[in-house]
Amino acid sequence: MSRRALVAAIGCALALLPACSTVKVTKTLDTGQTAGQISRNLASAFSIAPPPVACPKGVTVKVGQAFTCTTRIDGQPLDIRVTLDDAQGGFTPRVQEAVIELDKVERELQGSDAAATVHCDPAPSSLLVDRVGDSFTCTRRSTTATVAYRVTVKDLEGTVSFDEVAAP
Repeated sequence: MSRRALVAAIGCALALLPACSTVKVTKTLDTGQTAGQISRNLASAFSIAPPPVACPKGVTVKVGQAFTCTTRIDGQPLDIRVTLDDAQGGFTPRVQEAVIELDKVERELQGSDAAATVHCDPAPSSLLVDRVGDSFTCTRRSTTATVAYRVTVKDLEGTVSFDEVAAP
């Protein structure tokens, strides 16, 4: 190869380098690990066995990227919106429905009257997954009266309000 051809070949090879340096390498999130962490968090928060959690595959790690994982709590569907916080895959999960701990609701309605009984409908289990603004009914029976309450979900953290309604 002549010297001129060699210089031209090197020049062409060098001209290609900038194109190579602009190749963007993306990192894909290990959503299996993400699902496992969400499952452990739910188990800890609600004193339940870790539920299976499904997250989409192929999520690109990018700050602000959001996706939805799904699970079931005591047989009830629950969506968790996940937002990536950093380039290392740190994330913030946020439930999309409230998880209501019915035993806490019942204890609050029972108050200091140990003889009173409280039953909430529907009571499929000790946890109820419900949307903000939805309501359900609880009935408090004591030795002196039976009172029904409409329990309304106020926020995603499971805060509820009580309104007395006509007894059944």
